[in-house]
Amino acid sequence: MSCESFGYLKRSISLKIIDLEAHFFTEEYLEYLRARTEVPRLETVEDERHEKSEQPSYGPGLHLPHRITLKYLLDLREGRMREMDAAGIDMQVLSLSNPGPKAFEDPSEATALAKKINDELSKIIRKYADRFIGLAALAPQVPDVAADELSNSWGMSPMIPPQKV
Repeated sequence: MSCESFGYLKRSISLKIIDLEAHFFTEEYLEYLRARTEVPRLETVEDERHEKSEQPSYGPGLHLPHRITLKYLLDLREGRMREMDAAGIDMQVLSLSNPGPKAFEDPSEATALAKKINDELSKIIRKYADRFIGLAALAPQVPDVAADELSNSWGMSPMIPPQKV
């Protein structure tokens, strides 16, 4: 189906197009990853074209390359919404990009990160409730705390339960 046909179909039957796998980072979380000396952390790497970019690292030579720039992952406002509009997307389900809290060995560190991330996400989706809903970040290292965080996130804003971790 062509883009024009799809657009016509969408308008004629009032479809709502939802992007179910839209990732994000917060600036505070990236700063935290940059400051870490242990993995996971954010490192500057050089590709085969000698272009440098920041990428999550899980160990020597183990990087999770992002097809999307960190600038895009940080943009949870007008820039992202312009791109959504251009692609015909009405709403995104936002989830934290890797590495998430489950990647951290220290349970207290992981649970504190999950709470900060969810608090920031909650602010964004409250402000743009017609464009975003959120998938709560959880630290499964402490199941009881993760369950509490899920309950808190669910009650604060349009958050939905995460996939099994």
